[in-house]
Amino acid sequence: MLRAASKSVAVSLAALTAGASVAAYHDEGTKRAMFFNYHALPALAHYRWTEWRTAGLPEEEQDEALERLHEKYAPVAEKVVRELKGFYIKLGQMGSTRADFIAEPYLKICERLQDDCPNIEFHEVKAIVEKALGCAMGDIFSTFEKEPLGSASIGQTHAARLEESGEEVVVKVQYPWVERLFRSDVATIRFFCKLAQPEHLPFIDEIERAFATEFDYAREAKSMRKVGDNMRKYFSKKVVVPKPLEHLCTKNIIVMEYLHGIKLVDAMRAQWEAIAARHGKTLEELKNSLPDRQSYTGGTGGASVAFWISGKLSYFADVVTNMTIFLINAVKFVPRMLGVNIRYTPHVWQRKLLNPYQLMDTLLEVHGHQVLYDGLFNGDCHPGNILMLDDGRVGLIDYGQIAEISYEDRKKLARLILCLAENDRRNIIEAFRDMGFRTRRNDEEVCYKSAVVFFDRDSRDVTEGMNIQRYLEVLSQRDPVVSFPQAFIMSARTVGLLKGLGTVLGVPVSVASAWRAQAKEVHN
Repeated sequence: MLRAASKSVAVSLAALTAGASVAAYHDEGTKRAMFFNYHALPALAHYRWTEWRTAGLPEEEQDEALERLHEKYAPVAEKVVRELKGFYIKLGQMGSTRADFIAEPYLKICERLQDDCPNIEFHEVKAIVEKALGCAMGDIFSTFEKEPLGSASIGQTHAARLEESGEEVVVKVQYPWVERLFRSDVATIRFFCKLAQPEHLPFIDEIERAFATEFDYAREAKSMRKVGDNMRKYFSKKVVVPKPLEHLCTKNIIVMEYLHGIKLVDAMRAQWEAIAARHGKTLEELKNSLPDRQSYTGGTGGASVAFWISGKLSYFADVVTNMTIFLINAVKFVPRMLGVNIRYTPHVWQRKLLNPYQLMDTLLEVHGHQVLYDGLFNGDCHPGNILMLDDGRVGLIDYGQIAEISYEDRKKLARLILCLAENDRRNIIEAFRDMGFRTRRNDEEVCYKSAVVFFDRDSRDVTEGMNIQRYLEVLSQRDPVVSFPQAFIMSARTVGLLKGLGTVLGVPVSVASAWRAQAKEVHN
């Protein structure tokens, strides 16, 4: 695992070397690439030398040597990402869902980047807001919190209250420099990809196209409204998309409804910490005691029911405890009436348990509906964009990377999903090729495995025990991809993020199985 992770780390660090070769961009872009290169080259050389030096040693000693390097260079990587911000933060956020192949020290950095990014000072925020709205901040907002609610790759959010209606809102403000530096940063990564991992080029190209649209917040507000309208028709009891106030939205700011809740990852972490404490363990000890969930065994129904039963038992235990407390307090009532200074015993209610299996089912159902029925979906559904709301529903935020897929292409995708759900190998290959997927030598095994990995699951039974990064390299070496149609790249990315969410929640995911019923309706 560590050796596979080290390759991913080394590959990521190698991207730094590409920057100095991107000469087509202005000085600032070149300086950023050189900064990237300056910090990464020594780390990359150290990783390569360590791999060579330990090649003949037992696997345990190799892993220990690599673990020391991870601990040494993870802070360097974080320094580079936080200094350069922008696209590098976006890549880190994407990596936060892949605990199955990113080494722990680097994964912690990626997780922090979900909502703990560098931000700009309030005086800059105020200037951007006032310029965008063409008036003083106080003319629109009665209050505007100086400390941001959160910060991300291209902007940060602040809580505010409207002067006219008193409504609580969130104001999303774009960093003034981020669009200007975007192109050169992507060029650095793309240059490396072309040299070292050409199988990833279609995804880098599509991410570049999608990320470029994030700089128009007025467009994002319209997309948010459309997706929200679609979701309210079918999922109003399960999910919420914030409503934008479009008359206050411009290219640089979005004003939207305030959703009260916490990030999904924070909610899950708090829950697991409580469970660990109940068993007298640390969170790390609890994680290590859990069974390996990488191999998909089909369905989450049984585990979901078990979790539901556990929640009900916890609730009934609370009821029994509080009934006892009620009787104790009843006995205390008479002495208190006679003036005896005796306190009532407070009632105790445990926080309602989140059911990760049920939550994962909801996320799969909602995004399947967006992709297959609506043809309008969020291509950036990473954990930092999912909230657990105070009313029990799920909040879905950030619609900068909205994607569309035509009806004809949805029918083709639905056919592939049905074939994957039935594991119909021959028709999987035929359906994937009908979508336009091609490899250099038309190797049927590579086509079949690629379809499974991109649109269903990448558990270890599929990847032959390898992490997904290494497995894609093996497939590319066997028969490189020459065509992956643009129409399906963002849907494949959404599937990948949903699989990553399954990793975060500890739930094995088969996207094809989850989308089977929806695909059947669309295909027919």
